[in-house]
Amino acid sequence: MSEIKSENKLVLTGKLINPKFKTYGNVDVCNGSVLFYRKRKGEFVSNFITFSAFKNLAKEISNTENKSKIRMVGKISQNSWIDKDGNKQNKINLDVNEFELLEAPKESSNTNADNGNQQPKSVPVENEPDEEVPF
Repeated sequence: MSEIKSENKLVLTGKLINPKFKTYGNVDVCNGSVLFYRKRKGEFVSNFITFSAFKNLAKEISNTENKSKIRMVGKISQNSWIDKDGNKQNKINLDVNEFELLEAPKESSNTNADNGNQQPKSVPVENEPDEEVPF
């Protein structure tokens, strides 16, 4: 019988939401969310998953424009705690180890010198509604 290897890997495509860069001691960290859609009863529903990235990847993600279409690959982690009211809380987070910019936001007039002449790749995001998200 073959051995089943456990691999925790998630590939997530969606919109980058509010990436925040911080340095803790000598460790660079970027936290934020990825907005993605799924269909529920024939309608698109917005979903979010938080992420954490470290070191050079943290800098790269934090320099990416908010609401850009992106792809992240990483491992899922779950944190549990008891809140101040005594209720058990859970949070699922993506610990990013790969990042790819797919497309800058449509309203973007990005003339940032950091991007030079490089154009982001345009890759369709599956299951994304055509209309803009109202935030």
